[in-house]
Amino acid sequence: MGDHKSAEKAFEVMLQKAPNDPDALHLLGLSLRAQGRLREAAEKIDSAITLLPGQAMFHTHAGVVAVACGDLGSGAKHYQTAIECDPEYVDAYSNFGVLLDLSGQCEEALVVLNQGLAHDEQSVSILVNRGKVLVKLGRDVEAEASYRAAIELNSGIAEAHNNLGNLLKRQKRYDEATTAFKAALTARPGFLDARYNWALSLAGTGKVDEADDILARLISERPEPHFFIARAGLMQAIPSSSEDIGLWRQRFEEGFDVLHAKRLKYSGDPLSVPVMNFYLAYHGKNDRPLMEKLSEFWRQACPSLNYISNSIAPASSRRRVGFFSRYLKSHAVGYTLEGLLEGLVDGAGDEIEVVLISLAGDEDKGWERLKHKVAHSLALPHDLMSARKVISELNLNILIYADIGMDPFSYYLSFSRLAPIQCVFWGHPVTSGVSTVDYYISSDKAEPCRAQDHYTEHLIRLGGVQTCYQRPKTTGNLIRREANLPENRTLYMCPQSLFKIHPDMDQWLARLIKADTNGRLVIFEGDPPTLTSRLISRWRPIFGNAIDRVIVLERTDWNGFLSILRLGDVILDTWPFGGGNTNYQAFGFGLPVVTLPGEFIRGLGAKALYKHMGISDCIADSPEDYINIALNLGQKQELRSKISSKILERSELIFNDTGVIEDLIKFLQSVSISD
Repeated sequence: MGDHKSAEKAFEVMLQKAPNDPDALHLLGLSLRAQGRLREAAEKIDSAITLLPGQAMFHTHAGVVAVACGDLGSGAKHYQTAIECDPEYVDAYSNFGVLLDLSGQCEEALVVLNQGLAHDEQSVSILVNRGKVLVKLGRDVEAEASYRAAIELNSGIAEAHNNLGNLLKRQKRYDEATTAFKAALTARPGFLDARYNWALSLAGTGKVDEADDILARLISERPEPHFFIARAGLMQAIPSSSEDIGLWRQRFEEGFDVLHAKRLKYSGDPLSVPVMNFYLAYHGKNDRPLMEKLSEFWRQACPSLNYISNSIAPASSRRRVGFFSRYLKSHAVGYTLEGLLEGLVDGAGDEIEVVLISLAGDEDKGWERLKHKVAHSLALPHDLMSARKVISELNLNILIYADIGMDPFSYYLSFSRLAPIQCVFWGHPVTSGVSTVDYYISSDKAEPCRAQDHYTEHLIRLGGVQTCYQRPKTTGNLIRREANLPENRTLYMCPQSLFKIHPDMDQWLARLIKADTNGRLVIFEGDPPTLTSRLISRWRPIFGNAIDRVIVLERTDWNGFLSILRLGDVILDTWPFGGGNTNYQAFGFGLPVVTLPGEFIRGLGAKALYKHMGISDCIADSPEDYINIALNLGQKQELRSKISSKILERSELIFNDTGVIEDLIKFLQSVSISD
């Protein structure tokens, strides 16, 4: 500040001698801006422009000051004028692109930044800002290339390394992300946000204790709101024990209670604070109280989330219904919705117009398949402000989130009122806790009697099975040897995400594999792989030497997974959070699924399908019963074949079910819509 004060005095002396010196006025304006005296700075730079209106640099800096004052319109005009004055002055393009990006105009920002890059391919600032915009547009490959080009030109740009690390982190390329964050800290040792992002990356790999240590040190150095929120929101994906789960849940609840009581405010982008509430659902508890508290915290801490659209759907007898998820693709959510969407369009296309909404960059063959079933589809930018604007302009009557809680974007977006009626499906089978989500659409057969107590939303219990699922098909006939599986062993396959394997299951899985020495317990590698090593470490003292009879398979694509699943003898459902897609897939191949029903819908999926088929042989009433059923199936081939035949014979009852479609159509047509 002292240097800027001295500079101010020097420029004032110059202006006393030459009052109409535009350069002195401009430099005085910059000195005043550095001191935070924005109004005075604007006056001096405007005076310089009056004297020398064709100077692009003056207009660019006038734009910077205008934006700092909150006058975005004047800022944009100054940047545009700067470009007109000197099309080669690339700083104007860079600043204008940033302004358009902040205003939610990502496509327009990219056009401007590309224009600037055409004038100077080695502009590091444009390359970095262009990378940010490309990330929001879901063009990750181009964004990565832009960041790496900036780094190649100047490896000392900490922001480029940090942004690259965030991109890699989002793609779960954690080792590369760590390298990028370390490079950012080498370039700028005091770059606290690079350390913060490194902590989030560590948490993503399951190294939550290390992440916690970093966040605690950051808080002691600079108590920024997002440091507090991220630390309170830590959760272990693979807890070490049931007691560990209790401690993490207690810490989570108390952490947000404290922050809420302090009325903490956060003005930044909530997407940069990905709270790990996703894992709460796998603990076997009623999450409603915690999810309500979390929602209340965010509403008061980040008022920008409380967006209310002023768009009004035009009066029409045809209701416009939007379905949003970033997983409307080759993913469990996409597969469970495919038949439902097709049935909705075929059964009520004249009364209901379906719009599919995903995130840019998430499109794949599954998305292409889904979007061809409906008349309208679009992909949103990775920016909450832009996404809210786009959805508002769709003028939806009903907005349905296929899932809330699996991804930060859907969770934070759900705080907005973007349609008169907002609902959530069972893509992530737990309440959102968010007051702007009106209905939870579920299955009557799968929900327990007092299920409404589990939801903040009004529970809608549709008839039929949970969805209109299409019988899975595979290409080719994989044999065990090709899948690195033993030929003459009984394969007890637990084909779920590893975080679904609750510590309460451990001793029973160990007992199973110890009781059947010819058996092998088959699991799939975690995502990320570090979760696998954490689970095996938890199992090792419980399994003893039997840990050698655990087979870990590499993750594979959809067809590869189905081909491997068919090779199993007995499918082990997880508890208290059971399978969803996997149950349909196993039953489609006639495979017996041993299940221990839980207290909530997320542990009742297999039981509901069995009830629909009129089969009860594989439904356990205790952990011991679960193991006995599994052993009987594994060791008695005749029994296994008999039950498999029964499943194949009756599985038609659970595939392509139209009852759920009919009830969904009735709900969408009858639910009262008020503006």
